Amino acid sequence: MANLPLEVDDVRVHSTVAMDLVCVLPVGHRLAKKTLIKASDFEGESFVSYSPNTGTRMYIDQYFQQAKVNRKLKMEFRNTHEIYPMVAAGFGLSILLPFHKYIELGYNLVFQPLEIAIKTELALLIPEKREPSMATKRFFEIYHEFMAEHESNQFI
Repeated sequence: MANLPLEVDDVRVHSTVAMDLVCVLPVGHRLAKKTLIKASDFEGESFVSYSPNTGTRMYIDQYFQQAKVNRKLKMEFRNTHEIYPMVAAGFGLSILLPFHKYIELGYNLVFQPLEIAIKTELALLIPEKREPSMATKRFFEIYHEFMAEHESNQFI
């Protein structure tokens, strides 16, 4: 799985799903009770971000540049799963895909939608020159079943 756009020659996209990124913040944060987060709400806030060389970071940076908002970049990570614990620990806010499993695992987090949506696409990738294994094909089936059941729910 990968976020698009992706500049890799030796893979092909099997399928994609478009999702809105959300503001992820720790329970008790002053913005946690807001039902819609504006770009201006991030002004001066500590922010935990993706690394500069990721597509998602590019979209998030454009969002803040267009709104003329300065956030305080505290930490940068390549992986979504590294950012969630940092937000839960209170190091800052972030804009991420809404992986609900972190709340189920006991992370004290709140997901709030953004006033102006930032969309991203997740893609299932397979090698260009090799047929997917039986396990990979089964994973794709389960993935498609799961997404069909949850297509109205923006939280993964």
